[in-house]
Amino acid sequence: MTGSSIRLTRRNPANQPKLRVFRPVCRSIFLGALACLSWARAGGGETPVQRCLSLHLPATWEVRSGAYADVTGDGSPECVLSVWRPWQDWPIARWTARPTPIIRNRDAQGASSHIAVLKLLQDGAFRSVWMGSALFQPVTALKILPDGTLATLETTYRRGRYGAGVAQSYWKWTGFGFGLLRRELVQPDTLRRTPSELGKRRTKEP
Repeated sequence: MTGSSIRLTRRNPANQPKLRVFRPVCRSIFLGALACLSWARAGGGETPVQRCLSLHLPATWEVRSGAYADVTGDGSPECVLSVWRPWQDWPIARWTARPTPIIRNRDAQGASSHIAVLKLLQDGAFRSVWMGSALFQPVTALKILPDGTLATLETTYRRGRYGAGVAQSYWKWTGFGFGLLRRELVQPDTLRRTPSELGKRRTKEP
């Protein structure tokens, strides 16, 4: 299962499994930023991705992008969200005079970008698997690739949460958090890609 499509198995009257594929709806917003809120269309009822986007999240969170996939490799999917929230320093900062590495990871209003990994529970509740520290570069869109790799499109705090992308990064779950596999500068056509193309390598034109 990937973050770009949701597959649900239902049984028909003959008790035979029937595979239904629901493709997400993603949209571009002004200033060229790509926001992929993976809404999945279904014949009725609420899909897991819709439940991810209707969780009872803290009021201070602003969700910019989301996907539903098994990113941790434990056999069950998680809600993976890109969120903005008020910046917080590492807890150890209170015991040291040295600034932490995330001291500048915030915008002029004091908000920062984070990746949250949550397990769906009942009635909009969730269990937090992991909440990352303030990111060096804010994530404007994310996607889970078939192998579980997290692909992110990133901007800068100076450009703001609606800013154009400057880099595309690839991350792998390490057991607690994500390790960076590689980061690539955005090609001129990156912001014109469809969400299904996010994560694909681009070849240079002659």
